[in-house]
Amino acid sequence: QGAGIHLSHGLLLDVAGDDSYRGGILVQGAAHDYAVGALLDRAGRDSYLADQNAQGHGMNNSLAWLVDGAGDDVYTARDPATTQGVGNEGGFRDYGSLGLLLDLGGRDVYSAGGKNNRALLRPLYGIVDDREAPAEVVP
Repeated sequence: QGAGIHLSHGLLLDVAGDDSYRGGILVQGAAHDYAVGALLDRAGRDSYLADQNAQGHGMNNSLAWLVDGAGDDVYTARDPATTQGVGNEGGFRDYGSLGLLLDLGGRDVYSAGGKNNRALLRPLYGIVDDREAPAEVVP
């Protein structure tokens, strides 16, 4: 589900439909150990469920993001402290990690404290940013 682990890149791209993402650890746009992880879901009423280190969590020198487009979505995690736009200081490796959860529309619910149409800074270089996407410009 868009996870990059140990010098790799993981990507999940979904363009439409109501989806239910379920997983345990290092899923849903997560990255660990010099990696990049991304989950991009363009539209639909989606549900995200994970245990920990997920939903836009970058750890140990990585970049992680979960971007969800239009639709009412629910983001649930058993350990909110390690999910939903959380970064990492890097520890002994001296590099940090970035974590991003970006939701671009709809009424959304977050178990880690995110709110509709607001940005929430998360621990150690992370952010949850919920905003309405601008209307498309037609030439």
